[in-house]
Amino acid sequence: MATVKKRQIGRQTYYYLEHTFRHNGKIQKKERYLGKKVPENIDERKTDFFVEIYKEKWYPLFDRISCSRTPNQTSQV
Repeated sequence: MATVKKRQIGRQTYYYLEHTFRHNGKIQKKERYLGKKVPENIDERKTDFFVEIYKEKWYPLFDRISCSRTPNQTSQV
């Protein structure tokens, strides 16, 4: 689940979209800068953020699976 985090740096306030998850037993954090105000299209930004995270996580696995198939196996599908 992505959450909006507010950070105060000096007198300025900045907003970030943050998603934490567990990978190989360790907690990982991905962030995306939103700006000095939370944008109106925050749901769309969250969706794009999740798509980016899932691409990093799952696409290499899909590529590895598709490359491991023999030519005979691909014609059967």
